[in-house]
Amino acid sequence: ALAHLRMSSLAHLTAWANMVQEWYAAGLRGEVPPTPAPGLTWQQVPILNQRIYDQNKDRPLADIRADFDRSYQQLSDVIPTIPEEVLFTRGHYSWTKSTTLGAYFVSCGGSHYHWARELIRKWAKARA
Repeated sequence: ALAHLRMSSLAHLTAWANMVQEWYAAGLRGEVPPTPAPGLTWQQVPILNQRIYDQNKDRPLADIRADFDRSYQQLSDVIPTIPEEVLFTRGHYSWTKSTTLGAYFVSCGGSHYHWARELIRKWAKARA
């Protein structure tokens, strides 16, 4: 059960970290990426999360872990390269609308990592 929880959490974190980096790259190219995903609205995020789960549920944990490590490193590498005015100016990219790019990185990165850590911690505590 813990391996399954780790697998689904790491796959989820990887997908969201990759998405925010893809959105940022599209913004740099002057494009407006479909957020959160093509054909889905923010109210349909549960559908997107289920798709992420379905795409990864049968993958080996070692592969998912390698993808997670790679996405985490890429996210850690890209954020410090973004100028503060780009990170913290509301609507700098049209796709961020009234929020900031930094808020997207927090939501898809740090907040998600905290969520996963707490999820695993609560599961472990309930099993003890």
